[in-house]
Amino acid sequence: MGWLSTNTNAAGDGSDQSLFYSDSGLDACSDYLGKLAELYRDEFDRRPTLNEIFYHVETGLNERLDELVTDSIDSVSSLTAKTKKRPAKPKAVLGDIVAIPLARHVFVYCRVVEVLKRDDVVVELFDLVTSTPANIVRVVEASALAQFRLEQTGVHWQHWKVIGNQSVADDYVVKKVAYSLPCFVAEIEFTECLQKAGQLPESFRLYADVNASHPKLREDELASLATIMQFLQDKSLLTDEGIAELESGKLPNDFSLHSGLLTEAGNQFYEKVFKKDYQSGYFLTDTATKIEQFWSENQ
Repeated sequence: MGWLSTNTNAAGDGSDQSLFYSDSGLDACSDYLGKLAELYRDEFDRRPTLNEIFYHVETGLNERLDELVTDSIDSVSSLTAKTKKRPAKPKAVLGDIVAIPLARHVFVYCRVVEVLKRDDVVVELFDLVTSTPANIVRVVEASALAQFRLEQTGVHWQHWKVIGNQSVADDYVVKKVAYSLPCFVAEIEFTECLQKAGQLPESFRLYADVNASHPKLREDELASLATIMQFLQDKSLLTDEGIAELESGKLPNDFSLHSGLLTEAGNQFYEKVFKKDYQSGYFLTDTATKIEQFWSENQ
C-alpha cells in the first residue's frame, strides 16, 4: 500500500509540511497497542489506561529519540489527547467506515452514504474481504460494489465496528430503497454480492451469526447451535475447523456457522436445514428432537 497525507501539520510549527501515514504504519501501531493491552490483561486482568499508554510511548521515545524522530528536540515532556465519552448507544454517522465480521476470519466493509429516520442508513459495500480486520487506509482504496438500506442494529450491538470516516460529497448519488435489511439478512446479502464480484468463493455459505441477533436472543441461539453442532459432529459432518469450535464442550460467544466448518455432505444437509430455519427459527426450540427428525426425513 502507498503512503497518504493529511492536512494535519506534521511538524506542528504552522508550516505547510503534511503528515504522512500508511497501511503498514497503522498496522505497526495497532500491533504495538494490542501487545501492550495483552500485557496488562495478563498481569492486571484489565486494559491499560490512556495515561499508561502515554507513559510507555513517552518513555520509549525519550530512550531512543534521535533514532525515532526527525524533530530537533531534546526530549518529550508529555503527551496529551482530546477525549470524548462513548455514546450509550453507538450510532454510525455519515461517512463512517464499518467493519463487519461474517466469520472469525472473514471481514467485509461498507461506508454510510446516507442517514435516514429511525436509525436506518444506506451503505455502500466495498469489494474487499480480509482474514483480519483492515484499517481505514486499505478499505478506502477499495471500490464500491452496491448500496443497501440497513437497520443500524449491527452497530448498536457493537457487532459491526466503526473503524474510521471518509466524507461523502453533497451530490453523491444514493440509491432509494423502500425497506431496510436486519443485521443478519444484510450479512447474507453482502455475502452474495461479494461472491458475484469474485471476492468470496461461490461455495461460501453463512448459515448463522450469533452476534447478528438481538442480545436477548443470543443465549438461546447459541445453545441451539451447540446442539446442532454436536449432532453434526456425531454424524461426521464437521471439518477439523468445525470440530475445533466444539473442543471446549461449548461454542464461543462470537460463533458463526458457515460452510468452512462443514464437510461437503454436511453442507448439503445444512442447506436444507437453513432453508427450513431461516425465516421461521424452527430449530431454536426443542432442537435435539427436531434436528434428529429432520435428518431422518431427508435421508
